Amino acid sequence: MSVRSFVAVPLEGPVKEALVAAQSALRKQLSNDVVVRWTKPAQFHLTLEFLGDLSDEEVAAAKERVRAASQRVTPFGLELTTLSSFGRPPRVVWVGVAGELGCLQRLQQHVASGSSDATSSGKFSSGKFRPHLTLGRIKRPPPPDELRQVLEHIDIPRQRWTVREIILYQSSLSRTGAHYTPLLRRSLAASPK
Repeated sequence: MSVRSFVAVPLEGPVKEALVAAQSALRKQLSNDVVVRWTKPAQFHLTLEFLGDLSDEEVAAAKERVRAASQRVTPFGLELTTLSSFGRPPRVVWVGVAGELGCLQRLQQHVASGSSDATSSGKFSSGKFRPHLTLGRIKRPPPPDELRQVLEHIDIPRQRWTVREIILYQSSLSRTGAHYTPLLRRSLAASPK
């Protein structure tokens, strides 16, 4: 049996509230013919690495990667920035992050590369890391100019938070959307290693 998995940074309550406010502003500004499947607040996260479908052995290796990565980076600060989208036509609406991006990049690289004893699986390859928080997936896009104009005119509060932990999640797909279950939760190191 395989387990669809990813590693992510969970978000604090005020960050989720700011993202919900951004979703609400977008709903009001976008025309009625635009269809978006909005991310549920409980599912907001910052993905470090999507791992795909893993065997039991690969899940064990992923847990080791998360354990090792969590001990190599101390807590660090991030903040919300601006709205943007991916795709042509646009398919994902998201909020960017700023702050201690070097720490975030190092954490992502440690998760993606792992320790030498956990590198046997090809599932742990990483493309270019583009840190973002997904607000929704566009099912029926607006004209490109409409979305660009809407995104430019919505201000995102520069909500700050401290990244203190990472989580290996199982993602179960259903007709009502994805459901995330933590498989391993690890605090970041208390001091530099």
